[in-house]
Amino acid sequence: MTDIGFIVKNCTNSMLAFLMTLFLWVSIGCNYHDHIKADLIIHNANILTIDNNFSKAKTMAIKNGEIIYIGNDKHINLWRDSLTQVIDVRGKTILPGFVEPHTHPIASAVLYNWIDVSGFTHGTAKRALKHLKRQIKEVPKGEWVLAFGWDMLKLKGATSLTKEYINENITDDHPVWIMTQAMHTHYFNSMALDLAGISDDTPDPVGGGYYAKNNDGELTGMTKESATVQPIVSLLPQADYQRSYLDIEKMYRRYNSAGITSIGATEIIGLMPGIDPLEVCKYLADNDPLILRLFYYDVGVGRVYQNNIGLANDRIGKLGQKYWVDGSPYTGSMLMYEPYLDSPINNKLGIAKGEYGHSMFQSPMYLRLFKPTIDSNYQLSIHTQGDSAVQIALDNLEMIKMLGSNLNQGRHRLEHLSLVTEAQLSRMKSLEVSPSFHINHIYYYGDSLSNSIIGPERANRIMPLKVALKKGHRISLHNDSPMYRPNPLLAVRTATTRLTDSGRQLGSDQAIDLKSALRAITIDAAWQLHMEDKIGSLETGKKADFVILDKDPFEVYAEDVHELKILATFVDGYKVY
Repeated sequence: MTDIGFIVKNCTNSMLAFLMTLFLWVSIGCNYHDHIKADLIIHNANILTIDNNFSKAKTMAIKNGEIIYIGNDKHINLWRDSLTQVIDVRGKTILPGFVEPHTHPIASAVLYNWIDVSGFTHGTAKRALKHLKRQIKEVPKGEWVLAFGWDMLKLKGATSLTKEYINENITDDHPVWIMTQAMHTHYFNSMALDLAGISDDTPDPVGGGYYAKNNDGELTGMTKESATVQPIVSLLPQADYQRSYLDIEKMYRRYNSAGITSIGATEIIGLMPGIDPLEVCKYLADNDPLILRLFYYDVGVGRVYQNNIGLANDRIGKLGQKYWVDGSPYTGSMLMYEPYLDSPINNKLGIAKGEYGHSMFQSPMYLRLFKPTIDSNYQLSIHTQGDSAVQIALDNLEMIKMLGSNLNQGRHRLEHLSLVTEAQLSRMKSLEVSPSFHINHIYYYGDSLSNSIIGPERANRIMPLKVALKKGHRISLHNDSPMYRPNPLLAVRTATTRLTDSGRQLGSDQAIDLKSALRAITIDAAWQLHMEDKIGSLETGKKADFVILDKDPFEVYAEDVHELKILATFVDGYKVY
């Protein structure tokens, strides 16, 4: 047999080119019938791969849920046989499935079933209360009335609710729990408080939050932060497993309808008494076809939970622990260097003059909370809204590093970051701490933040995305459902335009380009979840998670990106929406 190496060594350049081409074609021809055949081929597409080069492609071949080829239509027949499903998308745009790194699937599954009293739905407090009273008529006497979305910024005429008001104007025949849109403030009537054993003498809970009282030391019916509602949760009717399964699956489908294929769940507990929702999520992860990848964080105080499922199947697994340093801009609990404005809106929200917000714990406590998580090689997810809260988190992380713990591999993350400063972003980079921005605070509440809550100077520098990119951060964007409905494209629109829902622009100098914004809801969000080698971009060997849009986001005006239609969502190569 002729030695191919000898021929190559002794032939001319033209002959070499001819022989190598011949050799390549013979090799392809000999192996054509043995070539892997795809289960699914998508072609005639405008595929934005979001790879390192932001490459485009026209065809994608998928086998067993993974991409085996991505390139041009001319190679389509190499991957198909009589069993291959072939879809011509007629030039529609394909992006990687969106990754939502901070969301609450269980709370969303539950709260979206509560009575809706939100400003997004009703517009005025009068309409919301009329709807609530109408729904109460369907609830048997003595059973719980649960409502979600009360919002003094979006509901015209809304005020802080008291137990007396609820007793006299809504109902005293049922225990009532009304949760605000921001989820940090809660209102109860007298029956609910009595059932829970919460009295004027009940101390505020460990872990942040308080039971509001009037000047006479009597409960008003308002409480703040999640620790205050734990006695109430335990009284709710026991959850039904089948109903819980259907509610969680419905929530998964809601994510799918927004183009989301993977989520970082920053809680996986609560509001389903008698049910372990993690078991439901695990059951869904074991289903075929898979409809959503879920990577979660335990919520714990001072210990690392051991219920890790693992990431072996790329479907579900524990990443780390979630902690809170401060609260919400809309409850007075966002911790800042400068106080809230003294304004009628803040007074209505119950934010006292000179209020700076508050920390959930004294600063040294966070070292005791964070260090076990880091030393167990888990990832930290730390809720930090205000600049002072960010500083507390970074001070403790730096101390932990000085004590010898390794922060470099964790991709530990600060969440929300409304008022993070340029200096803090530099410090975050030196500590290898990553930012995830709750960007639609600008869209939904930017006007109120500027006019009434923190003032125009601070409102114009909230969510400094461009600074974060300049510091070398890989950023992500999130919607924090159920606070805001899942909508990554709206987050992209806000990140690139900085527009509020009234059309006002806040901090135009912090608007980022479309490529960066798309990376923030795909590959960079996947990186923050330690999953960039499997999801987040469309490349050979990665999971076939993708979304089909009606138009190319680069071919519409920036302010119209959120109006693009999700035509289909695929997970593991299966159509789930």
